[in-house]
Amino acid sequence: MLLRRVIDHVRTQNWTAVALDFVIVVAGVMLALWASQLVADRNARRGAEISQRAMNADLMTMAIGAMRRFTTHPCLVEAMARLNEAASVEDGASFTPPAPGRLRKVEDSIFEDYYPVGLWNYPSTAFDRAVATGAFDHMDAGRAADYAEAYEWVRQLATANAEEEVLRSRLSLVEMVEEMDAPTRLAIREIVAELDGWNQGVLNSGRFLFDTMHRLGITPTDEDRAKWLEYNELARNVRGDCVIDLPLDLTGGAVGNGWSKKVTK
Repeated sequence: MLLRRVIDHVRTQNWTAVALDFVIVVAGVMLALWASQLVADRNARRGAEISQRAMNADLMTMAIGAMRRFTTHPCLVEAMARLNEAASVEDGASFTPPAPGRLRKVEDSIFEDYYPVGLWNYPSTAFDRAVATGAFDHMDAGRAADYAEAYEWVRQLATANAEEEVLRSRLSLVEMVEEMDAPTRLAIREIVAELDGWNQGVLNSGRFLFDTMHRLGITPTDEDRAKWLEYNELARNVRGDCVIDLPLDLTGGAVGNGWSKKVTK
């Protein structure tokens, strides 16, 4: 209908009407484009919010895993000391692997005492999806940078955990040693020292992850805290008094001076 009217105006050489029709057409197109862009921006912002929720859940899982390492750190230190002591017998003497430092027997290998807590897998699907969909373009630049930093600490945790897994398999061979000699003793101590180094890497990366999540405003839910209390109770029942009581707190206070004081007692 509009096209027919334009044609009629051209035939009658009513240029004022033609110009008005042109303005109406352009305005209509611009309005349609604006409305389409408005819908696209709204959907993009909604997608960014969904991506943030997914990343928050991933990061909380990682943070809880790292916090478990803090609570069981004394158990790991004690286990390493027991192994070093057991390996300190004279050359040619029979080697007896140290007894697990637990209150009750659990069906697993002796190595569990030297690696008292593992972390979950390190999912990055939510972060990768956010990058692929351009979700970070619809976030505050500082917040987007914090998410990237948080996942960098997650990657460092993953690297440390992977290295610990290699050491775990090597250290499990200790059970097969029957007679101690200098090369075996040196190998055991080198593995333990390397394991301790990667353990410190987990602790340090965990601290930085907590700080970054605190900046992002990611806090544990009531359900997270309830599960955390259950875990602490279970860990203490299995491993004994070496497990430290720590609140599920990502503000830095729980793993700062308070944690250090408990570890050095």
